[in-house]
Amino acid sequence: MVLRIFVNQSLHPLVMSSEVLEVPGFESDHRVLSHSFDVSVDRQISARNCFADFKRERFNQSMATALRAEFGKASSLPPLPNTDSVDDALDRFLNVATSCVARETRLVQKQRNRLGDRIKRPVQQRYDEEV
Repeated sequence: MVLRIFVNQSLHPLVMSSEVLEVPGFESDHRVLSHSFDVSVDRQISARNCFADFKRERFNQSMATALRAEFGKASSLPPLPNTDSVDDALDRFLNVATSCVARETRLVQKQRNRLGDRIKRPVQQRYDEEV
């Protein structure tokens, strides 16, 4: 497939088809390409979301500490002068949030492993019992 040269090397195995599109009114020495990818999602059915089991206070404290370490002691971000600064700040924030969620998830999984089947009831059932 000649058109694969326009696709990143790591995506080559996922390319299902490629074609050059004829776009009325598009006048250029370039061409519009269309690629179809096989992007079926693998899902771990043995894993389940543990956000409902997060200890909110511990998670909030973890986020606050990590954000202070990343951005300094200011309670808010300074004015960001351009789009690149905004993108950089957002990337840094998401990295912090991702690591805090991963840490809390590990703690919840560790607690579940210690408690065994008692904590593996569905989230909705636990919620209904608490309300």
